[in-house]
Amino acid sequence: MTVVSLLKALHEGEIKTDMDVYANFATSEEVGLRGAGPAAFGIDPHVAIAFEGTIGSDFPGVPEDKRPCAQRKGPVITIADKSVLVPRRMVDLMTDCAKQTGVPYQYKMPIYGGTNAGSIHMSRAGILAGCIATPCRYIHSPNTTLYWPDFENTLKLAKRVVERAHELA
Repeated sequence: MTVVSLLKALHEGEIKTDMDVYANFATSEEVGLRGAGPAAFGIDPHVAIAFEGTIGSDFPGVPEDKRPCAQRKGPVITIADKSVLVPRRMVDLMTDCAKQTGVPYQYKMPIYGGTNAGSIHMSRAGILAGCIATPCRYIHSPNTTLYWPDFENTLKLAKRVVERAHELA
């Protein structure tokens, strides 16, 4: 939904950028990050941003060290996971964009899992890639839930990052 909203904002002129913007709706992330890598190879972007829902496990019974992020704390900027170590300049730009827009944010650094950014950054000679996520509960179940203001803030952050992505190219 984030990507569709971004495309609509670009089409309507709400987001201004001189860069070409491509969207890929990849499949097979959960079975080895198989969809985004080949797409990135074909598109060959200068900068790539993966958008996803991520594990918001901030509820009773889950130890603090097993909670990669929490609902009601804003979008999640990935620093690292099992598939990617996001370059500092990408994390810094995303953080700065969150501060500029007044969006609350949190960082994610679990030692497990992966995102499409993990296969994108390995494409060709390497692509600068990062990830912004919305914290969700019960992810990968029939009833995944999210806190709507987290989604709205993820979209605000995403719009600003797309506007400023040229600074990374």
